[in-house]
Amino acid sequence: AMTQNNLGAAYRTLAQSKDKAKNCQLAITAFQKALEICTKEHLPIQYAMIQNNLGNAYAILAEVQDKVKNIHLAKEAYQEALKIYKKEEYPDVYELINKNILLLEEK
Repeated sequence: AMTQNNLGAAYRTLAQSKDKAKNCQLAITAFQKALEICTKEHLPIQYAMIQNNLGNAYAILAEVQDKVKNIHLAKEAYQEALKIYKKEEYPDVYELINKNILLLEEK
């Protein structure tokens, strides 16, 4: 699962400089595969991290393709991450994800 997450992160990083739509789709697929293994019940922290990464990939994809749909999917992923990353326990990550949600609303 972490290999799929790392693969997704690599594709997401690559998408920022080359073939944005294609590499974002590859990142999203990798993150979704990772989520098949990392469930909220069994590996909650990893699950939340992957959901956050998935949100980031959808946010980048929204810049070039299906803006409204991908912003919605990004928000869903971020909200799912926030179910684990509670403000009291993870204030920095909580703040960062909420900042990402606000940035989406400005797009």
